[in-house]
Amino acid sequence: MPPKKAPPSKQRRIVFTVYPGVSLLDLSGPLEAFRVADAFSAPRGQSGMYECVVVSSRGGAVMTADGLEINTTSMRNAAKKPIDTLVVPGDFRVEDLTRDLALALIEQDTGRKVSIEVARMLVVYLKRSGGQSQYSALLEAQAESDSNTFADLELWIAEHLTENLRVEALAERVNMSPRNFARAYSKMRGRTPAKAVEAIRVDAARRRLEETTERILAVAEACGFSDEEQMRSTFIRVLGVPPRDYRKHFTATTA
Repeated sequence: MPPKKAPPSKQRRIVFTVYPGVSLLDLSGPLEAFRVADAFSAPRGQSGMYECVVVSSRGGAVMTADGLEINTTSMRNAAKKPIDTLVVPGDFRVEDLTRDLALALIEQDTGRKVSIEVARMLVVYLKRSGGQSQYSALLEAQAESDSNTFADLELWIAEHLTENLRVEALAERVNMSPRNFARAYSKMRGRTPAKAVEAIRVDAARRRLEETTERILAVAEACGFSDEEQMRSTFIRVLGVPPRDYRKHFTATTA
């Protein structure tokens, strides 16, 4: 059994540089990731391994794109101490990118187990304003085991939803026989490859319904469903509501 990854001996200093109009979500996502990582990895009674500092060019209050002011320290003061990582948040469109960067740094520092737990806290169980739990099929699958064996395959699936994703095709990508692949995947992830593909497709469709005004048929085609009716029946079975009702509820609760 490989030894557990030891935490860094010195506290890491993470500096976030912000500016007027920065997205609050783009800043708060990675900040919360480092806070949660400290809660999972730091021994009780000891300080965490991350010191997070929010800075701006002159310091003081900075207005975000969301209309809220955040208090910052000046870059000059922040530079008086060594900086391990510098993060420059963008606008709302790159929130996932900065959060993924934070998770990657946490995994490098503390190991995959802590990073997955942080991701589950931030992505799987965070409540949207409408009461819907944000769901990530990829994280849910990866959290079922400590192995990272099929992570690349699952990312490939999410990026190629309209391609042939039958067991035979997936097994060929990982150089395994269909039978061995199906057995190994089910044992490691706790569900069959077909169920994993379905969950990833539903996850992608949910995001499109929430974030775009695309027609239902266009969403179904982009996410790899054979037609609108297949997506409808899958939504009802998995989520308990058809796609149109899901979109109406999300729109109504976020308006």
